[in-house]
Amino acid sequence: MSSVPTKEVRRQGLPEAEGLTDFDYCVRQEIASARREFAPIHSVHEGLAVIREEYLELEREVFRRDIARDAIYAELVQMAAMCRRCAEDLGL
Repeated sequence: MSSVPTKEVRRQGLPEAEGLTDFDYCVRQEIASARREFAPIHSVHEGLAVIREEYLELEREVFRRDIARDAIYAELVQMAAMCRRCAEDLGL
């Protein structure tokens, strides 16, 4: 996936960012990036595979010896983005 901004996101002057938490803003940015790079999700099975891949990446970060909070945050953003994208692409 794309490079996810850290929690300290600069978003002044962006009208679409108003009222969003930094996490929500990062999720929206990640979805937009994924839509530019990848075709829509076509089935629940494909969606599950994408979400599972993001979960496994998060799991690897969580179980590292030296936990990197920014890396965990980035993986959480990516997983949330793929969950939302799956629901949107499939009309759920």
